[in-house]
Amino acid sequence: AKGRKNKAPVRVTCIGASITAGATTDDPANDSYPAQLGRMLGDRYVVSNFGVSGTTMLRKGDSPYWETEAYKQALASEPQIVFIDLGGNDSKAVNRKHMDEFVKDACEMIASFQNLPTKPRVIVLTPIVSFVEDKNGIHEDVICRYVAPKTIEAADRMRVEVLDMHMVLNRHPELMPDKIHPNKQGSQMMAKKMYEYLKAYPEKPSAGITIDGMANNPFVTHIFTADPSAHVWDDGRLYVYASHDIFPPRGCDYMDR
Repeated sequence: AKGRKNKAPVRVTCIGASITAGATTDDPANDSYPAQLGRMLGDRYVVSNFGVSGTTMLRKGDSPYWETEAYKQALASEPQIVFIDLGGNDSKAVNRKHMDEFVKDACEMIASFQNLPTKPRVIVLTPIVSFVEDKNGIHEDVICRYVAPKTIEAADRMRVEVLDMHMVLNRHPELMPDKIHPNKQGSQMMAKKMYEYLKAYPEKPSAGITIDGMANNPFVTHIFTADPSAHVWDDGRLYVYASHDIFPPRGCDYMDR
């Protein structure tokens, strides 16, 4: 017990855009989800926030996280756990033309942390829901069709863990006053999901890629699907093809994709 008490705290680094930074909360230093995660985890962890509003995962995006001073600081923070929360801004119209490069850029971002001397555990977050109606901005349909699946694909390639954050707030528009950013309560819900995951899995699961630690039922959670058809292709993986909602969804009887 004495050895555990004197053990150095686990260093947790959070990188991301405005949601990570706590934009639109009353007190970002205390209300952002990294700050709330730190309080939940307690003294055995030190959580550092390197969020920069407006930034993208895409190197060719309109505001690449790669070019920020915060990215350099995050790499130098000697992390033992890294949460990567980038992708929402990549869904903007100005960035969609580079979407084919998202997986490559995400893999390189993950690798930049994996290759640090501390060999941190990297956990990737899928983007949260967006309720905005401006199709040129952060667009929910693009997040669901492209950004979230590509985020998961990159994590799969790099054999790192994935937390599906989309479902955390997808039924709580009241907690996102500007329809993009969560308030303090919404950020708390995000932090709670991350906290519960770390408590359930204090070490990386040996199974390799995990989505919330294990296969959920249903295993597709970021969109509503129906009529699944399964096929095992030559690479040995099971692929499931399903219809899904029109956007925005209008109930349970308009599945046209």
